[in-house]
Amino acid sequence: FLFYSAGFEQDFLRAPYYNSFAPQAAAVPATLVNQQSRIIEKQSPTSGFGRLDWVMNSSNTLSVELVLDRIRSTNAGDGLTRSLAAPTHTSNFGGQSVTARLGLATVLNARALNQAVLAYSNDHRLRTPVSTAPEFFINGFGVLGGDSAGSHRYTSQQWQLIDDVILTRGRNEFTFGGRFAASPAYEQREPNLNARFDYTSLPDYLNSNPRRFQQTIPIAGVPHYEDTVDELGLYANLRSEEHTSELQSH
Repeated sequence: FLFYSAGFEQDFLRAPYYNSFAPQAAAVPATLVNQQSRIIEKQSPTSGFGRLDWVMNSSNTLSVELVLDRIRSTNAGDGLTRSLAAPTHTSNFGGQSVTARLGLATVLNARALNQAVLAYSNDHRLRTPVSTAPEFFINGFGVLGGDSAGSHRYTSQQWQLIDDVILTRGRNEFTFGGRFAASPAYEQREPNLNARFDYTSLPDYLNSNPRRFQQTIPIAGVPHYEDTVDELGLYANLRSEEHTSELQSH
């Protein structure tokens, strides 16, 4: 016997919000007033799902599952309906994730069942500021220029191999098994590569009098993290009609 299911969804979202600088006692130059506007954040998430179950014979059932997700977003802000930051302080965001699972359930006898699973997942994300200009943070007024947080790129993966054995007798059940997982990851992020200027007030900004200046100068390229975390787990679990006891070790 063969059973299958599939699904797909595509959404289109337009989320308007406004950037409006904090009111000032004195007049604000027209060059700054004109930077206030309506911003449209656009998102287009996509998702897909598929599953296949194959009853190979009276003892073995094979299952395959695949899940796909994708997101694209432009002019992403902080999620609020009003922002103190200029439109150039927004970012574009994109990424995709994949999850795949292969499982085999085997009936060993009338009282024993074995379940083996091989799974893989991958998640990739990239956030990129729309402007590479320095950031000008003006206390009590707003934020001009680009986003000094910079781009953020990361990818995480995981491979899993799981095997369970279930033994039953009457209302008693004994389960034991193990799990091995390898999780490689990559992340790249370094703020203030394009510099950040902090001002105590709007008059200080207009007079080019910064309170603080920050800039990161990498010595050998943009720093990043890249490594793999390995995990091995063994467990045993006993459940009976009168009481339940568990024993686990990692």
